Amino acid sequence: MSEPRIPFEGAQEKPLDFFGETTLSVEALGGDPLVSIAPVPMRGTISFAAPEYFLDAEIALEAEFSCSRCLVAYSFEEPLPVRLRLRKRPEPPRRPEKVRPGAPEADEVELDPADLDVVLYDEPVLPFDDIVREQVLMAIPMKPLCREDCRGLCPECGADWNAGDCACEKTKVDPRLEVLKGLK
Repeated sequence: MSEPRIPFEGAQEKPLDFFGETTLSVEALGGDPLVSIAPVPMRGTISFAAPEYFLDAEIALEAEFSCSRCLVAYSFEEPLPVRLRLRKRPEPPRRPEKVRPGAPEADEVELDPADLDVVLYDEPVLPFDDIVREQVLMAIPMKPLCREDCRGLCPECGADWNAGDCACEKTKVDPRLEVLKGLK
């Protein structure tokens, strides 16, 4: 599926409603803990307030993650609100003929915290796939859990403690700490 082409020049007269969908691969999103991902739709409005455009949208994320405790795959559905400012990329400054030693490179730009919600564009077309990919990446949990009280796996036999207890000895002591028993 190709990237939806949504020009937003028309939003200068009145807010522009849009809908698009893209397909992202598990590999392109880094794989584990992501098991699968459905095509990702985004619906929203682009409005204009000189000198920039505003994107107010929602992404409907449907995916399957692997639980970080029990390794069971579980479904994850969540709406992701998106609020961004779309700003024309400024022309790069001319490079000086000679650069002073220790001077910052011309390509380096320090971001102002107020600009973290800004997406730069070269032509007035919504960078749909890039925005969706970034928002989905930020929504992937670092340690996904199938449920808050997930008990995980037995470190001895690998049994899923969510399904019930295993027969392993629960009072097993680390052999390095065995000498401390005699101190009681």
